[in-house]
Amino acid sequence: MVDRFARRRLAELVRHVVSGRICRDELECELEENLGQSCDPAIAAVAAELFVLFPSNVSELWPIRLRGRYRVSKQEKRRLAVAALFLYSEREYRYPPLEKFRGAGRDCCLMLVCAIVLLSMPFQVTIGAIAFASGWLLVALGCVAMLIASCILSRFCYRRSKQFVTKWRQNHQQKLESAGHYEVWPFIEHDEFEQALLHPPLLCGILSSQNGV
Repeated sequence: MVDRFARRRLAELVRHVVSGRICRDELECELEENLGQSCDPAIAAVAAELFVLFPSNVSELWPIRLRGRYRVSKQEKRRLAVAALFLYSEREYRYPPLEKFRGAGRDCCLMLVCAIVLLSMPFQVTIGAIAFASGWLLVALGCVAMLIASCILSRFCYRRSKQFVTKWRQNHQQKLESAGHYEVWPFIEHDEFEQALLHPPLLCGILSSQNGV
C-alpha cells in the first residue's frame, strides 16, 4: 500500500534532518502526530534510518541537530537521497518490513536500572560526605564503594542496552541485503532506481549526475 501523503511528508522530513533543521525529538513528534497511523511499510523503514543518524548517547539528552561535527556524511546523504527519491515514486516497498524490537522489554528494564542507579548517586555522595565529616570512616568507605559499584552497574546496563539494539539492527540489515539490490534501497532493483532517475524531484536531483550506484 502506497500512502502518498505520508511519503511526501516523510520526504520533507528527510530534507529537514539532512540539512540540520530539526532534532531527534522534533522528528519523533512529527512522525507520531502525522505519520504514526500510516500502513505503508516504507514509512517505518525510512524513518528508522533517520533516527540512526543521530548520536544516541547525545541526542537522547540534548536537542542535537545534524550540523557541524554531527553533520551527515556524503555517503549517508546519498543513501537518504535515494530514499527520498523512492518516497516520491509510486513503487511498493518490497523489502521485509521493519520488525519490532523483541528485546524492548529487556532494554527498558536495563535503562530503568541505569536511571535508578544514576539518581541514587547524589544521595550516596551526600551520605558519604556527612559520614566522613562525622568521623564515621567505615560508613564513608562503604558509600564510596557503593558509588563505584553504581558507576560500574550503570555503565554495564547502558552498554548492554545498546548491544541489544545493535544486534537487532544487524539482523534486520542482513535480511534487507538478501532480499534485493541493497545498494539502491529502498528500491528493490537497479532498474526501478534508474527509471525513477528520469524525473528526479527536489533534493534527489543530485543523483542524476552520477553514473551507476
